Amino acid sequence: MKRTVVVFVLLALVAMAAGVLALAGGTDTADIALCHKGQKTILVDENSVPAHLAHGDFLGACEF
Repeated sequence: MKRTVVVFVLLALVAMAAGVLALAGGTDTADIALCHKGQKTILVDENSVPAHLAHGDFLGACEF
């Protein structure tokens, strides 16, 4: 239950950030930074974020 709430909160934050980025850039989609597999920062389309979060990636750049 707690994990589900966290995922929904993260998705809401992603949606808000994507909306702000889209408005600022004037594009329909925005690239979101994710730390992929804890090793590499990647930029993905906002529609890809839920799948990445589901397999363990997290929002933001990786910290080294």
